Amino acid sequence: TTACGQNVRASVTLETVGVRASTVSVDRVLGVRTLLSTSMEEEPGWQINPDNTDTAENGAWARGQARQTDLRRYGAASVIIAPGDDVTTNGNQAFFTDPGTARLDPDQVGETDVDDGITTLQSAEINVEGLMDPVITVSTWHTALVIDFNAGELRDGEGDDLITQLSVNGGAFVEVDRDATNDFVWKRKAIRLAGVP
Repeated sequence: TTACGQNVRASVTLETVGVRASTVSVDRVLGVRTLLSTSMEEEPGWQINPDNTDTAENGAWARGQARQTDLRRYGAASVIIAPGDDVTTNGNQAFFTDPGTARLDPDQVGETDVDDGITTLQSAEINVEGLMDPVITVSTWHTALVIDFNAGELRDGEGDDLITQLSVNGGAFVEVDRDATNDFVWKRKAIRLAGVP
């Protein structure tokens, strides 16, 4: 039995009558192993507005404790704009587009949104050298709604997508995921680096 993440050598010997035997060996690592896991309970060294080009007037990324905002006051109890907990079971810190203040009232939905522009969060560099098929897994929560309290309307926002980009070996950033949904849940996403230019 070989433990997950350990190297295994397979050898094949080819032999034909009158021809000297030839052996070929192939080394492979079995299974999946976690190279890095970041819970956000400690500052992970990520950068907000790394290129100093963000334009959002409110709602810049910040690490903090989740503060739930919802539409209960407006008769839509199932519409949770921002979650009340992070995705892990062993902490409460995550990055949010403004996590809200400690005394945030749940109906203050305008206090945890992005206004009039973009905000960028960039992870620290991850070394995947030597890995055969690296996969980056992240959990995200996305909500983009237009709320017209005067007209009593609630509709999907347009152009307020959560975009995930990757840069490999210092190259240009390439879009690998775009989330325009309003499902009001944490989503676990696995992004394979294979094929990213």
